[in-house]
Amino acid sequence: MPLEFRKIMFSESEVRMALTHYCERHHFDGKQIMVNDFKQAWGDTGFTATLACQESEGGNKRKIRLGSTEVAAALISYCHENGAKIPHYAEKALEQTEKGVALMLHHDWQDHFGSPPPGI
Repeated sequence: MPLEFRKIMFSESEVRMALTHYCERHHFDGKQIMVNDFKQAWGDTGFTATLACQESEGGNKRKIRLGSTEVAAALISYCHENGAKIPHYAEKALEQTEKGVALMLHHDWQDHFGSPPPGI
């Protein structure tokens, strides 16, 4: 059975947009936010992003630090919002690129679809 590999590359502005939407849903109860500062970094623990943001209506300022797992979740949500299908059963990882971040997807079709029918 085939192995499938996909690499979806995101620019820094797309990462920022995905993380903004993620923070609105998970840290601000669905309220729109303004991001005043955005930093991303690669380290020993993977990719981290820090957003300095506040509610659009002049709310309190907050600094939110997101690790690789939350960044991956934000990018997957961004893909879904834009009509890109991401198989839930695929292994996912983040990779650094020259212009941003790549979401790497890998899965073995046999693990998901089973053995091919006899004679094929």
